[in-house]
Amino acid sequence: MKTKLSFSCGLFTIALATIFTTACVNGITEKEETAIPGDIPIRIAAQIGDLRTRITDNKFDAKDVIGLYVLPESKVLTDERYIDNMRFSCKNGKFVPDDEIFYPQTGKCDFISYYPYQANAISKTSSTLPISVKTNQDDPTAYDASNFMTAKSTDLSPSKTAVKLIHEHKLCQVNFTLKSSSDDVSDNIAENITLTINNVCTQATYNFSSGEISSPSHPQDITPNGKWIINGPTNQLSGKKALLIPQEVKECTFTLQIKDKQFTGSFPTNLQLNSGESVNLGLTYKSQTGISEVGFGIGEWQSGNDSETTLEEKKNSEYITLANLDFTKTSVYNIVSADKTVLAEVCQEYLNGDINAQAIVLYPANSKTTGTLLQVMSKSENICGGTITWDAETNSFTQKAGTHAPITRFYVTDEGAFVFEKPATSQLISAKGSTLADTRGNESHRYPIVKIGTQYWMRENLKATTYTDGNELAHFIHEKEVFYPNSVVSSNITAPTGWEIPNETEWKKLINYVNNDASKLKAGTWKTSSDITAASNLSGFDGQPVGVFSVPKGKTESVYGFAQEFAIYCCKKDDSSFPPSVYYLSHTSNKIALERHGNGSEYSIRCIKK
Repeated sequence: MKTKLSFSCGLFTIALATIFTTACVNGITEKEETAIPGDIPIRIAAQIGDLRTRITDNKFDAKDVIGLYVLPESKVLTDERYIDNMRFSCKNGKFVPDDEIFYPQTGKCDFISYYPYQANAISKTSSTLPISVKTNQDDPTAYDASNFMTAKSTDLSPSKTAVKLIHEHKLCQVNFTLKSSSDDVSDNIAENITLTINNVCTQATYNFSSGEISSPSHPQDITPNGKWIINGPTNQLSGKKALLIPQEVKECTFTLQIKDKQFTGSFPTNLQLNSGESVNLGLTYKSQTGISEVGFGIGEWQSGNDSETTLEEKKNSEYITLANLDFTKTSVYNIVSADKTVLAEVCQEYLNGDINAQAIVLYPANSKTTGTLLQVMSKSENICGGTITWDAETNSFTQKAGTHAPITRFYVTDEGAFVFEKPATSQLISAKGSTLADTRGNESHRYPIVKIGTQYWMRENLKATTYTDGNELAHFIHEKEVFYPNSVVSSNITAPTGWEIPNETEWKKLINYVNNDASKLKAGTWKTSSDITAASNLSGFDGQPVGVFSVPKGKTESVYGFAQEFAIYCCKKDDSSFPPSVYYLSHTSNKIALERHGNGSEYSIRCIKK
């Protein structure tokens, strides 16, 4: 007879039973079996300790999975196991085991559990488990999955009373605060601060016999979890935290990007990231001088030591950390040496085909058609490190597959080679956002750039009101958007220097590259129906539905309209016999359409690099 299971996630009770046949669920064959199941079901009450690290609260959440080992009396993990890595999954507020189990008929047992569950956990004749933390802990799921915990209860006789297992945290939690003078504290400051922990080990080994973590390895950059929250009375920001493998910190650094300035600092050498400790990292910021000092302390988990360090504004560095490149400002960065030589270009771009995702690719200056795939956004598989080679004629690429995990930083050797492990010697380098600076007459505009296939596009609509020679340019303005009649398209001095208004051939290249999927060009809020694909902006084109100026039937003057419905772009004619043409994105279509018509309306202009 089997017992129905019922228990809660925070303090749960499990009823477990199993049927032993020629191949036992517990992983022990009848020939090997020394402990015979009895008729008392095992019940467990499992909790998380008082140390708060969870995103929501200090209890297990839906879909959490733990692993359980039960050892016969006087046995250890390297010996025969009565229960071998049984899964318990939290579903609908209750933990459910994969199979039911009973206490053995005779003898006492030891219970060992851990979180999060691993399918291939502690191998036979071993007592160690490989553990790791996620690099993008800003994702709540990744943060919780980094939270390694264990529990143990020993010398237990069969009983109907639930076995109490209190799961204790084995990693180190780092909490960040940013102090500031009262005139510096604002929502604007909070929204313009990014934080990265650099060169910290993300993998190690946990020994269940000794309770120790050893062999930290695989240094990477980690993005902490949480958002900066303003605490007015104390004039500080808080809310950022990260879970780290216990380790020495002599090679670890961290980087703060505050608006357009970047500050970097090293963890003090006397600081230890110890198991079960909560390290408080306090930064002091002044708008005039930047970061002045960093204070460290150990929080409520365990007592520890205090230390301080100083941050300096970062000009050049031995390496580039990808997490510090703000692709919201531009999709293209130049990697520059100390003497201002451009060594490479780093692009966040859409790669179509099998990849079909945004990716970050490094293109050395001496080989702009072949780059190294550093990261594929939203994918964690080991597919990075290979090459992307472009054919400008077909506007397509071929890929040589890589086998690396996402690459988070790179160095440049003295010989000019790009490498992803620290070399013996390296050049000092920096990353500069590549934007289009357009100054004409008394106005000046700066536009972000995006690479789509082999083309480089402005990532915003043209805003100029004069030609490049300073003379007035026919235009209409609605709020901050500028619209132009087709009559300006043929002029060679409408587009910024080195750029041009695209013709039909260039538009068709773009359309073919995104497989005529308008959603990949659309961004912002569009009026849509159920059969229209939502705007994904996968290409990075950022096509906003800004509307258009047009002449209503029976009228003689243009009026503004169609906001959230259309984005319409001027197009240079391929053939002088053609009437003027435009390409447009519509709220009623999943396609990118061409329309030829006479003058009378005013549209947006996007420019492409010559």
